Amino acid sequence: MIFLLMPFFSYGQAKIKEIREINPIYKTLKYSFPLVVIPQNQKIADKINNNLVSDFLDADRTKIKKSIFENVWATKEMPNPTLSDISFKVLSNDRNVLNISIFAQGCGAYCEGFTTYYSYNLKSGARIVLDSLFNEEGIKLLIDSMNKKKKEILSLKLKEIKDTLSTLAVQKDSIDKESHEEMVTLYTECMDKEIKSLGYQQFYITNSSLYVISDRCSAHYNMTIDDLWSFKFTFSLETLKPYFTNYAIRLLKKKFDHLLSLNFVPSNHQNFSTKKFLL
Repeated sequence: MIFLLMPFFSYGQAKIKEIREINPIYKTLKYSFPLVVIPQNQKIADKINNNLVSDFLDADRTKIKKSIFENVWATKEMPNPTLSDISFKVLSNDRNVLNISIFAQGCGAYCEGFTTYYSYNLKSGARIVLDSLFNEEGIKLLIDSMNKKKKEILSLKLKEIKDTLSTLAVQKDSIDKESHEEMVTLYTECMDKEIKSLGYQQFYITNSSLYVISDRCSAHYNMTIDDLWSFKFTFSLETLKPYFTNYAIRLLKKKFDHLLSLNFVPSNHQNFSTKKFLL
């Protein structure tokens, strides 16, 4: 096993380093994972790292025997790894909020790629809960907006599939015809599956936007016919500001300061509108 800490460039309060290890038995299997470093507050850094390792790698950092990957990589007894091809991205990092995404191949009978998004309050180390950022009106606005956009996406996709299905070439190909008919069933049924709450939606925050990622229409068994995959909704922080809780306003202060600096126009210049809208 090789253990390396690679430096990672960062502007924020937290510095993100990369843990790299090689499976001690299967040497071709390489693993990568983020390590959050906050020099002035080790307690908060530990809280974030403990959560990341526990949630994604199913391990307790205080009880690790040899590696943080020991519960997910291949062993002699289990040659098929639970997780492989792990990689991560730092999506945003300021003095208040850290957003990281982690990708992996999850393997059971078959392997399937997935991404998990993490947002942390750097003042406390707590993972940020999406609905804690909005008042009741804001929660309703987001849910309604996402359901409306989701139906628009599905409607366009269904029209595209039905147009293709009606062509002579597809009608003559029984396999292609069956595949398109299955897609119609998949997306028609998905139309009725509305987003009910923010509780199970993944998200991340950048300097100007909130991105919410909602589950795809397909399950594992029929994912090969799902062209759309997950639904990703983009919201302007500037437009959402009236719906934020006091907690969110304090948490996102740096991002609002950034937006103000972008929107500032000197008095001797023409002032163009910078208004942004939901979706």
